[in-house]
Amino acid sequence: MANDNDEDVATEVDNVFNIPTNMSFSGLVVMKGSKEKLDEPTARNDVKPVILTTDTSKALAHAFFSQRLTSKVPNVTDIGLKPRQIKKVAVIGGGLMGSGIAAAFLQGNINVILKATNAESLHKGIKLIQANMRGLVEKGNMARAKADKALSLLKGVLDYIEFKDVDLVIETVIENITLKQAIFSEIEKVCPSHCILATNTSTFDPQVIGNKTSSQDRIIGVHFYSSALLM
Repeated sequence: MANDNDEDVATEVDNVFNIPTNMSFSGLVVMKGSKEKLDEPTARNDVKPVILTTDTSKALAHAFFSQRLTSKVPNVTDIGLKPRQIKKVAVIGGGLMGSGIAAAFLQGNINVILKATNAESLHKGIKLIQANMRGLVEKGNMARAKADKALSLLKGVLDYIEFKDVDLVIETVIENITLKQAIFSEIEKVCPSHCILATNTSTFDPQVIGNKTSSQDRIIGVHFYSSALLM
């Protein structure tokens, strides 16, 4: 006989995998097994064709194999190149995107330099970052002590002097090509030669942004979606 908790059990099991219960193996087995005597081998044979033909199943398979492929990049992972260590990051611009990106790195215990054009903008950017971290604590996603430690890794600046030892710079200013080109021309003079120079642009070719520099070989695009902290 069906049990009132059968559907809840199936839902609980499948929520772990983000699979809709009515399309999943355990969901179908629990619901069918509650109505008739059903051994597991028969259940699997019954429901497997249903599961494999759903859009959900196909999407999950695609996601699984896509994630596996990211560990094998032609001309990178197959020739012995090793990832660079990122210990210190500079973020240019403290708006919604810049503050979110900064908070994401702080959450990973990485030192962050936040660069703004004036004291007011810098103050607003720091406040946004603090609000981001406070939100993580309030939602139970981060312990307060860890959030406090993360915020201690943040430093706000109004110039590029502190960029002398950063490993990565991410520019997040407004979509103005002249402004972006000017910024990259300045930071390449200050940042160490190993530093990756990145733009969060969703409009311009990174190579065009860097065409007034001599550092085009280390300029990349790293477009974050909003909210950057929750990506």
